This record gives sequence, C-alpha cells and structure tokens, in this order.
Amino acid sequence: MKPFIHLLLLGLLAALAPLTSRAETYVALPNNSFAVRYPINQGKIKLYPSQSFEIVSENKDAYYIKYDFGDAVHIIEIPKRKNGRIISTREGNTVDIAGMVVINADKGIILIEKGSAYPVTASHDNKLELIVPVGSGQRRVPFPANLFRLVEEQRYREATAEENKSAVAAADQEPNLPTLDVEELERLAEAEKARAAKVHAAARIDSHSRPPSPPDAVGLVTNAQGSGTGFLARLNGVVYFFTNSHVVGSGRDLKIRLRNGTELKPLLVELAADRDLARISIAEQPPALNVTVHADIGDKVTVYGNSAGAGVITEIRGKIVGDAFDRIETTAKFVPGNSGSPIVNKKDTVVAVATYAIFNPSDKFDWTMAGSGFDKVRRFGVKLDPAITWVPFHPEALAMINARIIAAEAALEQSSMIMSSYYDDPFAPIVIPGIDNPRLAQWITAHNAVVKEYASLEGKRYTMSERNKVINIIRNRGRAKGRSLTDFFREQADEMKNLPLIPRTGHHADRIEKLEQGFTQLATVNESLNQGLW
Repeated sequence: MKPFIHLLLLGLLAALAPLTSRAETYVALPNNSFAVRYPINQGKIKLYPSQSFEIVSENKDAYYIKYDFGDAVHIIEIPKRKNGRIISTREGNTVDIAGMVVINADKGIILIEKGSAYPVTASHDNKLELIVPVGSGQRRVPFPANLFRLVEEQRYREATAEENKSAVAAADQEPNLPTLDVEELERLAEAEKARAAKVHAAARIDSHSRPPSPPDAVGLVTNAQGSGTGFLARLNGVVYFFTNSHVVGSGRDLKIRLRNGTELKPLLVELAADRDLARISIAEQPPALNVTVHADIGDKVTVYGNSAGAGVITEIRGKIVGDAFDRIETTAKFVPGNSGSPIVNKKDTVVAVATYAIFNPSDKFDWTMAGSGFDKVRRFGVKLDPAITWVPFHPEALAMINARIIAAEAALEQSSMIMSSYYDDPFAPIVIPGIDNPRLAQWITAHNAVVKEYASLEGKRYTMSERNKVINIIRNRGRAKGRSLTDFFREQADEMKNLPLIPRTGHHADRIEKLEQGFTQLATVNESLNQGLW
C-alpha cells in the first residue's frame, strides 16, 4: 500500500470512529512532530570533548541525545552553538562535543514524532492520555486532543501490516547479489561441463543454408542489465548465436529475437577462454552466416547491429585497417549497442565481432599522433577462431561473478568522480548526483560536515586556545574521514583480488584485474593526499 493511501485510509477511519462511541482501544497519530520538556531534576552536567552520544533527533539549533544518568536514561538537549561558539557537531549518527560544556539537565525531552503511533489510555476535557517513551521507560502524559488523530488499534495494525507487506514484496523484486564459495562454484562448473557435453552431443548439423542477407541472421539480445546485438553463424558445422561476453552479462532473463521476430531459446551459454566472446547453443538450426579468420587490410566491411540500443538493425560501413591473429581494427564507426554485431566482408562472411573502442585523450597533445589516423577513436572486433576454447558457465556462477564485477565497476566510477572533485579542492563541499554506494554517500556527508566546520572558523572570535582545540578536532575528523575512504578502496581491491573466478575466462579476469588495480591506485593517492592535508 502506498504511504499516501495509508494516510487517507487512516484519516477515514479516524473520521468514522470517534473515541467516545466505541469500546475498542485506540492509537493516536500526531499531526506533526514536536518536543515537550518534563522535569527530571538532574541538575547540571558536564560534557567533555572526548565524549560522543547517539543522536535521537535534531532541529536547526540543537541535537537531542540519550544521556545515561546512572539510574535512568533520558533524552536531553545539546545546543549546536552558544554565543557564537561551536558546542556540538554531528559525526554520522552521533554528536561530538567541541569543548567542555555545562548543560542544565533539570528537564528532559519527550519526542512526539509524526509517523509514530501512541497508545491511548484515556480521553477527557479535550485531552488525550498517551503512553510515550520517556528516558529508559514509559510514562502516561496528557496532550491536547487537537494535536492528534485517532484510529482503532486493530485497524491501524492491519493497515501497517499491509503497508509492510507491500514494502517487503517490492524489496523482493530487487535483484540480489548472489554469493557462492569456491566449493559451490567448482560443483556448478563440473555440472555445467557435463550438461554442455550432452548439449553438444545432441546438436544437429543440417545442410548448410545461408540467410537471404546478413541482417536476417542478426538479432537483439536482452538480459537483466540491458541489451546488445548478436547473430547466427556456423562454427565447426553447428549453428550458434554469437555475441560478446559483456552483452550476455549475468545471463539472467536472457532473450534472443531475430529481425523477423523469431525468438530463439537459449540452451547453453559458453564464454571464450581468451577473448570477449560468447556463444549460445540453440535448439534450432536456422540459416546462418559463415565465418573466416582471414582478413586483408583494406577490405571493405559492414557492421550490422543494434546501434545505440535503439532496437532496430542498422548498417555501418567501413574498411579493415589492422589485422592480428585474434582481432581486426576497422574504420566502421560502430557505437554502444553494436557490441556483438557481426563485421562481414563483401562476401557476407563474418570476419570479426564488433567488441570495443579505445581513445586516449592525451593523444591530441602528442605531435606524433596529431593529424594521423590514431588521434581519434579506434574500433576493434575479435575473431571467431575455430580453435577457441569455450567455457560453459552455470547461470548461478555467471550471475554471481557479473553482479560482483558490475557493482565494483559502479563503485570505482563513483570513487573516481569523488576523488577528482576532492583532489581539485579538498576543502570544498562535494556535490555529485547519482552516488548510490552507501559507503561513498556516507563519506561525502562526513566530508561536507568537516568542510562546513572548517569554513565556520572564518569570522568567529576565539581565543587562541579555543581556536587550536577546534582546529585539532577538525583535523582529527579529517584524518578519520580520509582513513575511512582509503580503507574502503583497499577493501574493494581485496574483494576483487580474492573473488573466486571458477571457471576462469580472460574477459572476467581482465575486468577483475583492472578493478583491483584501480582501487589500489585510489587508496595510494588518497592516503598520500590525506597525510598532506591533515
């Protein structure tokens, strides 16, 4: 149930069920959050810089914290500033004391929070007696009735249960990051080998037939992460559907549809041991393209595929400008979405599979590159060599390795953006949209808090002693903040280093190695930066 529907339902129930007309028990829902002081007679207490406390709530002027008086725990108020002096600052979910301060604790705080429900024990004279949490226990406190709405407790529980059920169902739809240990991966790998042997033994080799034109052999591949291109081709006499390993992704929800609308059912996913290629066994043996490893520099070629992920087959022409045993370089300007597309020659034979492009922005500063054919984007395709070793991948193992790699790649990209901003101006707030890694988002919050504190020193009147104390506190937080980011980078590098890759493919191994190197470099740079700053 959506939250606004929940509120409408509760409002309707409150209107239909006045407290005085029914025998049921009720809960009170506050219209707004507010705080009420009550006597606790604890006198004055001293708080010191070495202390930190859990934050229960806050407003623009103060933090509300839990304080243990020995015989009872109460919520008390700590001002953020007093007479221009910083009294307390937030660090995550706790508040730190900036210097020794004396707090008058003759009163505690009762927090009434909107969104919470409080049991009603009595109603009279336009007042409600509610059970509220106070200190380490509970207390019955009267409040004006107009501050609350009333709902029968049973109906409130039913509505809340329905809302929680919907939230759980929504969470269940989110993809989980699977985790498998070495033994499980080895077991799955052996099982998939055995299954692959059966699939290959049952493969039909029909009479050779070719499609009317290359685009008729091209199809769109979709999975849980996105889409790409693939095509039907004959290798060692059997028709497979070929694409890139990175297009297959996790292998979850894998669907193949040809240009004419025909859907192909995947039977088995295998990845090339030494290059970014995947072949998918299919039950059918439809007309398919032939392949060759022979490519002549200067030959004209055409790339057919799902350019920019638009869902249609396009045609991109060019020529071969480079050749090696496992790949070619082409001038055909294929783009994202074309990954997995066939690169065919003038005989409509596949010479390679469109795979990746490279561009070094520093090339434009190199006079040896300037004005040449190598100062722009270079595009490559990998060859379909009949001698390729194909590694069958169990769906669970493929889902695990890809999920972990994709999550790490996203974290590395976000980390690089943060470090770029941090390195440019270490004392400026970091504002980068789309940071969804919890550790990185938390670090940005901590960083911005330290920056704000540091900036607040300007224009403030402190004695030299007070100023030095505040600066030391900020420095300590800055060092801790820097160490936490370095620790995150090292943890990510260690996770990649220790990530089991069973079975092993060059494509996955290369991605993992680059991630490990990337996080290790960030850790080194950040550690050096942190030492110089604080």
